[in-house]
Amino acid sequence: MARNGLAGETPVNALRLLGWAAAGHVTQRAAQAWRSGSGARGTAPAHEPRTTPILPGVSVIVPAWNDADALEGIFPALSAALTEYPGEVQLLLVAGGQDGTFERAQGLLRSPPAPNVRGAVLPQTARGKNAALNLGVQAAHHDLLVFLDADTTVEPGWLPALVRPLVGERAEATTGRFSAYTPTPVSGLFEVDQLAGQVLDGRVTLFGGGSIALSRAALDRVGGALPEDVPVGVDWDLSERLGQAGARFAFCEGARVRTEIAQTWPEYWRGEVRWRRAYLRGQMRHLRRDRRPGRLLGLLYVPLVQAAVLLGWLAFPTAARVARRPARSGLLAWGLFAGWVLGRHATTCLRVYAYTRDPRWLRLTPTYLLSFVVSAAASWSAILSLGRVSAHFKGQRRRRTEP
Repeated sequence: MARNGLAGETPVNALRLLGWAAAGHVTQRAAQAWRSGSGARGTAPAHEPRTTPILPGVSVIVPAWNDADALEGIFPALSAALTEYPGEVQLLLVAGGQDGTFERAQGLLRSPPAPNVRGAVLPQTARGKNAALNLGVQAAHHDLLVFLDADTTVEPGWLPALVRPLVGERAEATTGRFSAYTPTPVSGLFEVDQLAGQVLDGRVTLFGGGSIALSRAALDRVGGALPEDVPVGVDWDLSERLGQAGARFAFCEGARVRTEIAQTWPEYWRGEVRWRRAYLRGQMRHLRRDRRPGRLLGLLYVPLVQAAVLLGWLAFPTAARVARRPARSGLLAWGLFAGWVLGRHATTCLRVYAYTRDPRWLRLTPTYLLSFVVSAAASWSAILSLGRVSAHFKGQRRRRTEP
């Protein structure tokens, strides 16, 4: 009897030990997150120059498909931003669609915004965002190219801040800092990830909603044009191609824009499923050229962890019964695992709060935890529907028709 009692206590003791270990690891991660965020406060980004360089001419390319209203909405701020730029600016509106976007774009450029700005409207057909950008690249007169989404409103000082790191070849591609038109807990998820990844971790990923600037030389390193067979996830794909070619990136906090971001959970779900499909298809595309084990592991690791959190409440008790242990031991093991994963995930909000000292990021923690579960379900929905990919110009559109 004593032997049976001891055997029954063994899994309980093991789970208790695992629980303390998980709690200790989450606590250690939280302390590390606080130190990391606090240590980054007040430090100037490495790419910000001490002196103001002479800024060269730039070509700003705005692809717009069925975006007549959005284009008119952003144009006043864009005109003001281009007017204040000290160099020459070529503004190229690549417009098309069934809502009269091309004609409205022509009306916007009927009078040049300023003497330093020359504009042109290029017609496009329904061939996707990269095809539209390629039309702009072919017509561009300058060696510095700026890509701006048709629903992104720029703020004062945006263009000089975005271009400066490209001068002197300190960087070959840059992206700006975005915020949502209408801040909500859901839209805040994207801003937390932006601050954590781009600012605190220094993992710069080019994002069209934040605007992108790059040198023509950088684009030449990846073929001189954007691949038109990539229907969605084109910004990530550009980042990936440039990164593989060794291009240097810079995140420009001073290049601020406001853009359309998912505001509700249904919008978040649709965007996540679409993005996860694009990401998985993009990774598989790049795996054909880059077969390093790390890329394959990176492709599989997150979906497998997410599946364990989602389905572990079934799998862990089943495994416990197979091992002739009580099912509740499996449920406890799953609870410890899920708590460990979600606890580590929550430290991102703490880290961003430590950096900004803005309490809204800390208050976002419950939403951020729920987003992990929603994203996990979206990942597996995307895996099961990889063939359902259509061309998109921007992640979240409320008033648009797909090409």
